[in-house]
Amino acid sequence: MKIFTGLRVVKNEFGIFGLLIDEKNIIYCYTLENDKYEIDQGEFMCKRSFYHKGGYETFEIIVPNRDRLLFHKGVIDDHSLGCVLLGEQTDPVFDKEGKPLGHGILASGQAFKQFLDALKGDNEFKYIIKEVWK
Repeated sequence: MKIFTGLRVVKNEFGIFGLLIDEKNIIYCYTLENDKYEIDQGEFMCKRSFYHKGGYETFEIIVPNRDRLLFHKGVIDDHSLGCVLLGEQTDPVFDKEGKPLGHGILASGQAFKQFLDALKGDNEFKYIIKEVWK
């Protein structure tokens, strides 16, 4: 069974930024979570699922007393209600009119594709969440 670690490195007004790392310490991408809905540190099973709103396959993080926490595409922490967003880089984010939305992650589609490619043929994996800012 594959193991991924979500290494949380920064918590600020724009969310919780981290890295998604595999068991060989290879960094796959950045992560972004909404701190209002964050998952506690610990170990969780993840099972292949479907993100109906987005219309694509993903993995659900199985967390006791929580429903439908997924890995999915997104740009800012408001795109997550407890889910983990994946991206290739962190940068300031702007709306279509150029108004700043805050700091977020970019190239989410590409990062998400690499994540799914790494789990091709797998229906589950273990996800470990660790915080390093404390």
